[in-house]
Amino acid sequence: MKRKWILIVVLFFIIRLSQYWIGNTLGNKDGMIQHPLLLIMLALVYSFLILAAIALVAGDHLKKHCSTPLLPILILIGFLIIAEGISRSQFFDHNSLYSSALYKNINDVKILYTREKPPPGRWTVQPKDQGSDLSSEQKEAIRKLQSIGYLSGSQEAPENQNVSINKRSKTATGYNLVVSGHTTGAFIMDMEGTELHSWSCSAHHAWPDLNHEQENNHTGNHSFWRRVHLFKNGDLLAVFEGLGIIKLDKNSNLIWKNKNGAHHDLYVDKNNNIYLLTRKAHIRPEYHETEPILEDYICILDSLGQQIMEISILDLLADSKYAPVLRRMYDHGDILHTNTIELIEKEPPLTSPFRAGTLLISILHLDLVCAVDLNHRNIYWAESDLWFRQHQPTLLPSGHLLVFDNQGREGKSTVLEIDPTSRDIVWFYRGDEGHPFYTYSCGSHQRLENGNTLITESDPGRAFEVTADKEIVWEYINPHRAGSQKKLIATLFEIIRLENFSLHWLE
Repeated sequence: MKRKWILIVVLFFIIRLSQYWIGNTLGNKDGMIQHPLLLIMLALVYSFLILAAIALVAGDHLKKHCSTPLLPILILIGFLIIAEGISRSQFFDHNSLYSSALYKNINDVKILYTREKPPPGRWTVQPKDQGSDLSSEQKEAIRKLQSIGYLSGSQEAPENQNVSINKRSKTATGYNLVVSGHTTGAFIMDMEGTELHSWSCSAHHAWPDLNHEQENNHTGNHSFWRRVHLFKNGDLLAVFEGLGIIKLDKNSNLIWKNKNGAHHDLYVDKNNNIYLLTRKAHIRPEYHETEPILEDYICILDSLGQQIMEISILDLLADSKYAPVLRRMYDHGDILHTNTIELIEKEPPLTSPFRAGTLLISILHLDLVCAVDLNHRNIYWAESDLWFRQHQPTLLPSGHLLVFDNQGREGKSTVLEIDPTSRDIVWFYRGDEGHPFYTYSCGSHQRLENGNTLITESDPGRAFEVTADKEIVWEYINPHRAGSQKKLIATLFEIIRLENFSLHWLE
């Protein structure tokens, strides 16, 4: 009998050691097996070994006290219990975002947030018209939420202005597309800071029916553009924060407009479909019975500005395995603050967790970056806790993520290049005492063809280009002013380096 127990102990240690070895060699960074067939096979093997051990120790006892039909039933029940237990306890992917203690309560979260899914095909989530059911206080709260946004300027203007550093032999060549808080417009300048062309269109010109309060809301959102996209023929898309999107020709003539609550970001694919972030302020009783929320959506427009699809980011999160992250969410108000949308058009490297044809989004108030598959209506990858109040995750050809970490370290902003598989920081730029780098809001970056990185430090109105060795080789200080006294430096929402871009349409 002692030999049997020794064999059992030895078998137990062999099982545990093999589990760790298999997890480290075949699993992901957390030692979890993600391939379902391999997971099932391992569960079957370990279940068989454990059942064999039980038979070795208690086989004779079971034969004496169990009838012949009952014995295989007990073995089958034990087999299923052990298989399920092993797969969950050792190899089930709990996801790096959450501890197993949090994950075991995921069913509670799903019960709270899961709703019936819509039918397949093109569809739009439209909130119920609540106007007649709302109190005056609720209507005022919704109005304030709809006007949430940014200031055209927030910091005192420095003495330096325009291009202050330009080491031509080390910079990436091209033009610079500038979006500044001093005007409802954008402009192109060369590397010396000389303006070559500009576009302009006010919110009132695009939407003459805007009332005075909408046009001049308390943040000044509609006195500037938040994001733009330039086409090869000189046409331009521009986002009025929280209001809508317009398209202009090279001479600033209005081509079309869509007052859909567009905000923060946009992306145009090779077919000229437009991926947008939109938002609506309304009351959803399952989140808060009386206070409104500002709900973010992924929206797709065709080249003529007509809506193809719109889907709630809140619903995508609530119906995903990442639902526990909603515990971090505010119970009302601006609950998500999604600030980036990017389509992954090219096939990433085989080692990458991302898939072509899916979207990267950034949710600021949850410190969360997600990958969204719209065809299957699901979030298939997410990461947080590597940054704080981040902006603009973008996928590099290497498969790495470039992320603007606004507030991640002791009042310093950081641009991070991260391996999404290992979570290792491959490269970063943080600034130093001689070259401080911090923006509380906004911010953007662009990895250039020569390996340099163009960084927009929005609040101080500064953009600069750094080499891989972190040398600043180009710097631009916004010469434009904002504020009632025009003493504040205008917020620099983004500078985009136009590499290999022809301006033939200016001729």
